[in-house]
Amino acid sequence: MEEEKSEEKALRKKVLVVDDEYINRQLLGNIISREYEVLYAENGKEALDVMREHRRDLSLVMLDLIMPEMDGTQLLEFIQKDKTLSAIPVIVLTADKSAEVESLKIGASDFIAKPYDMPEVILARVKRIIELAENRQIVQAIEKDALTRLYTPRFFFDYARQMEALNPEEEMDAIVLDIERFHEVNVVYGRKYGDRILKRVAEMLQMILTLEKVLACRAGADRFYLYCGKRDDHASFLNEILQGVPELRENQWTGLRMGVCPAGYRDLSMEDRFGRAGYACDSLRRKEGLLVAVFDDALLQGKERADKLKEGLRYAIDEGQMVVEYQPRFDISGIEP
Repeated sequence: MEEEKSEEKALRKKVLVVDDEYINRQLLGNIISREYEVLYAENGKEALDVMREHRRDLSLVMLDLIMPEMDGTQLLEFIQKDKTLSAIPVIVLTADKSAEVESLKIGASDFIAKPYDMPEVILARVKRIIELAENRQIVQAIEKDALTRLYTPRFFFDYARQMEALNPEEEMDAIVLDIERFHEVNVVYGRKYGDRILKRVAEMLQMILTLEKVLACRAGADRFYLYCGKRDDHASFLNEILQGVPELRENQWTGLRMGVCPAGYRDLSMEDRFGRAGYACDSLRRKEGLLVAVFDDALLQGKERADKLKEGLRYAIDEGQMVVEYQPRFDISGIEP
């Protein structure tokens, strides 16, 4: 029986109550301990120690603003600057109505007014904030690629469409970047080396993101998408990216290719634009040097021929029109068994 209770307690989510007044800590603890494991701290410094110790399994902080040593406002500001703690939601506890808006601006998720005379409301708000934070973490986990922290294709296309809708007059290029012979690089130098290249490329794209309106995505093992303002000199842009990735500049095994679907194809869907940019990028396979291909009518005709050939081959297979012919390599007719 004791083991079952201990296991049940271990599975419960943890909530930290921070208040310098003992009676307030006990009041809140009694309310939320029905559904959560409660941790306590008397001031901001003590709370910070508890948060660091339980940063991986702490679901919520309930924070009083007026405390000695480090008050709630100071702690809240510190939490928002700390990457290891900023994902933990904070509910501010205050009787001062004027402090509520300021706390929300600093980064609080919600506030609960003193005195604590509505236990069911408090419990409901705690549950709601924890659920919202967990949902946000789930979205963030699938929104960004784990290695590069760039958008995944699903979210990238959604955000690109939103950007286009908000800026209907702005001309935008759809760009595909591809790392040449990336599989061979992984085989020869190891996956850690390959991951370092991917991270370097992503870092350069992130740097560009801070300077202008650009969306970036890791679209595959060695492929990136960029949705950015129209450019006249794509080769210089590619070279700018390459300068930040010494592993690509100095390694004869690999290189960087760029395919562009220019702004003139705006009547196509976002996915089709990047499909054309990808086709332009693939047309450069196994070619040497700093490579850029812009999708145009000539490439379009080639794509249409290739698509037609693929469709014809698929139809021939489905209709049983393909015949397998075996070409003999050795004559064994005179060999005795």
